Amino acid sequence: MVSVKFNMKLSLLVDQFTYEITFDLEDQVYIAKSAELPSVKAHGDTHERALKEVKKANKLALEDMFENGEELPRPLALNKYSGKVHVRMGPDLHREFAKDAALNGMSMNQLILNKLAK
Repeated sequence: MVSVKFNMKLSLLVDQFTYEITFDLEDQVYIAKSAELPSVKAHGDTHERALKEVKKANKLALEDMFENGEELPRPLALNKYSGKVHVRMGPDLHREFAKDAALNGMSMNQLILNKLAK
C-alpha cells in the first residue's frame, strides 16, 4: 500500500506521460495508451473518458511496479533530445545510401532525413 503523498506524486507523474488516443471503428470506442507504459491500455465512449481511464490504469501499474521494486518510467516530456541519432547498418546498405546521395547531389545525412520524412 502506498502513502497518500506518494499517491499524489504518482498522479503528477501520470499527468506528464505522453498519450495517444485512437478510435476503434469495430468496437466504437476510444482507446488510450501512453508511450511510457504502452502495454497498459484503456477505453471509453469519449476521448476524455478513455484518457481518464488509462491514467487510472497507469497509476495502478506504477503502484505495482513500485511495490515490486521495479524502476518507474521517466516521462518522455522530461527528456532532452540532441537531434542526433546514431544508426548502424550493413555495408551494402551503407554503400547504397552513399551512392544515392552522390547521385542526388546531397549528403548521406540529408538523403536519410528525406527518406525518414516520407
